[in-house]
Amino acid sequence: MPKPRVFVTRIIPEKGLNMIRAACDVVLWEDELPPSHAVIHRESAGMDGLLCL
Repeated sequence: MPKPRVFVTRIIPEKGLNMIRAACDVVLWEDELPPSHAVIHRESAGMDGLLCL
């Protein structure tokens, strides 16, 4: 069974990110600035979860 896919909108401490990665396939927004509403909408389409900070 595939892992759930999660979009993470900001870089978070490695310890927390590793916890998410252990249970999920993570797509991480790595820009210094947060993504726009349009980007969040586009990137989260088809995802099982969203961690929006």
